[in-house]
Amino acid sequence: MRASREARIAAAEAARAAPQSTRDAGEILVSTMQDGDTIYQHLYRRFRAGIATDADVAAMGAWVDRTNRLAKTVLDARIEERRTQLAESDGLLVAGVIRRSLDRLRDEVLEALAGHHEAERLVVRMWEPTVAVVVPRELRAIAAGPPAAGGLDA
Repeated sequence: MRASREARIAAAEAARAAPQSTRDAGEILVSTMQDGDTIYQHLYRRFRAGIATDADVAAMGAWVDRTNRLAKTVLDARIEERRTQLAESDGLLVAGVIRRSLDRLRDEVLEALAGHHEAERLVVRMWEPTVAVVVPRELRAIAAGPPAAGGLDA
């Protein structure tokens, strides 16, 4: 009980004295996992050398559990980070396809209207503001999931 209290006091004093960490959560997590493995490896070497105490053996079990939990957390976080990166990459790819498609469509419309100056000016003036409204609305509709029973919106 007393050792636990002293450990909490020591941690609180260290937190007050230490500068604010500039590492991100992922770096801290990986570093903590590696530190845990280092501690476990030290205890394991003592065990293999036949000089481990009962406390060392008990600590080995605790550090194996702790390090395994941290390793799983790191792995899960990295998988989620990679999924996010892939989703962002896919989003940029889709955005590029949409932009090129709309640019091509606009060019085709303008070509068809060649000589009809008032219509050309109207298309040029209205194109970007309309795209800025229609594309986000349609993307939100996709993100919302399939349409309700009754069919597609017109």
